Amino acid sequence: MHSTMVINLTNVEIHKVCNVPLATVTRVFDEESRGGNFETYVSLARGLGFSEILACIGVRPFITTREFTTIYTAFADNQLSPVLDKCWTQMDWLNMNTNGGMKRSRMKINNAKEKRASLLTQDNIEYGRMSSVKGIVADNPRKIRGERVERLIFEEAGSNIVLETSWIQGNALVELGGTKIGTRICGGTGGDSGPALASLAKMFNDPIQFNVLPYKNDYTRDGKIQYTGFFIPAHEFALKPEFLDNRGVTDKIRFREHYEKQRALMNGSTLMTYCAEHCFTPDEALLRQGDNIFNAELVSERLTDIRVHKQGIKPKHYVLEWLDGENKTKVKGHEVRNSDLIVFEEPRVDNNGEVYKNLYVAGIDAIDMGTGDSATDNDVSDFCIVIKKRAFGMESPKYVAMYKARPKEIKTAFETAMRLLVWYNAKALLEYTKISIQQYFIHNKKAHLLMERPDFAITSKTRMSRNKKKLIGLPATEAVIKHGLELISMYVEDYWYEIDSEEMLEQLLNYSYEAKRKFDIIAAMQCAEIADEELSGVAPTNVSKASKEWKDIGYYIDEWGVKRYGVIPK
Repeated sequence: MHSTMVINLTNVEIHKVCNVPLATVTRVFDEESRGGNFETYVSLARGLGFSEILACIGVRPFITTREFTTIYTAFADNQLSPVLDKCWTQMDWLNMNTNGGMKRSRMKINNAKEKRASLLTQDNIEYGRMSSVKGIVADNPRKIRGERVERLIFEEAGSNIVLETSWIQGNALVELGGTKIGTRICGGTGGDSGPALASLAKMFNDPIQFNVLPYKNDYTRDGKIQYTGFFIPAHEFALKPEFLDNRGVTDKIRFREHYEKQRALMNGSTLMTYCAEHCFTPDEALLRQGDNIFNAELVSERLTDIRVHKQGIKPKHYVLEWLDGENKTKVKGHEVRNSDLIVFEEPRVDNNGEVYKNLYVAGIDAIDMGTGDSATDNDVSDFCIVIKKRAFGMESPKYVAMYKARPKEIKTAFETAMRLLVWYNAKALLEYTKISIQQYFIHNKKAHLLMERPDFAITSKTRMSRNKKKLIGLPATEAVIKHGLELISMYVEDYWYEIDSEEMLEQLLNYSYEAKRKFDIIAAMQCAEIADEELSGVAPTNVSKASKEWKDIGYYIDEWGVKRYGVIPK
């Protein structure tokens, strides 16, 4: 009912100003027909008229409903003023073009930040609907406390660094005695950046945690269904006549092709900004740049190469199986149409068909629960293992395989990791607190595939006990984590052009130390980089016979000034 009222009252103004299809309004705010039990979150491309819609849903109750309060809030005045200006413009239009015109000269409140739908008599007695629309600059969450409102709208939420706290505290404004009396709406558009976007992305990707209505979202990188906040891609609705048919319906294919041609003219961070503002997927809309330790320009450049210029190695999907049954010493990989294991380069073998020893290292970000063991779908992050090929003569180090998943049974992830390590003849470094995976490897007589703790991470206290038993894995101390991040940063600086995984590049671009638990690929890379460092000076060799071809690994500067690891060429 409420959603219908929004459409009926405001359709003329919506189309007049921004040509936003009415179906969009219906889809975005259909939660109102459910009694307001859920809040609404929207992420979308710029230029679709979302601010106009937000203005409309504030103006409608102002005109039609008694004692209805709508509050717009933003972190800064320059983010708040545009939507308020649209509200006042719509009120003026309705005042001039409808029979429900409002006399403004004697309104009790009528200023740039608030208007109240009431009039004053000559005796200063207030009468009318008493509804109001107001704006609050909330650079401090405490500024939106204390009032009861029917609708609380967060504008330009991707630029609000106190969004999460404000959202939580804002619940008290739309609730009375444990009963919902109003609705919160949170919206952000592509192109926002910086730490503030992390909160918005968190709300989008985990709507239930924030009492946001989840939508079935198939606008994903791999086409898999996710339940997220509401998302509208750039090519869904066109405003330019050349991309509309005679009915005014968008030709989505032609409109997307238009954007793809524009993308092909750009590179690096410029392209990433354009993709965020004219996004095809939520990953593009919520891509942050420039606020982490990794070189955003280089990472953006590589994403451009892969997505637009179709460079790099396209990943293949594999499943692995044991060739010798219970012995579990030999593995064969089979390419399949779809799986969570992606491979960019199969294991390198010597002349005898054996995978080189010490050529590959692995890093694991383990979890102890699968989805079947967790209380909610968001209890744990993904299990992730990455395989890194170390420097090999003139070949640059490269990440060649990755398994990232959260299966129903966690043993599925452990088994896949074990087979992957055997396939690449590699050892893995992981966080020592992950006990379940260690127990699984020990039970299957594969404990030797887990690396011991590096010397730099051993304290004087633990060093005394090292002779008594092996210390597996890394402690998750701040010093260890930051050392791993520094190694990744060095790898990105030197070998960014060797990274072929879009998801890895996205995590490098989005990384936030404060939210490091969410970046499972980065956590696995930290372990892999430290493992590689630990093997410095240990050269890849033939398994069947020690090779004299490869010597101790150091590094040299080639004729182009690039640092390369390996043997100095003759």
